[in-house]
Amino acid sequence: MRYKTNPNWYENELTVDVKELTEEEAKRRLEEHPVKWKKTEDGIELSDEDALTLLKHQ
Repeated sequence: MRYKTNPNWYENELTVDVKELTEEEAKRRLEEHPVKWKKTEDGIELSDEDALTLLKHQ
């Protein structure tokens, strides 16, 4: 197995920065793909408010 290391990484391991979505970014994504975010895998339709919450906590 091949893997990449970098001496600038903590103990030569990859680090990942996670940024929380802003309200504006979440709204933009919801407007771009409303069906993707408003429909659950179980077929339940979410309100815009619930879909935004889902977006921001994924």
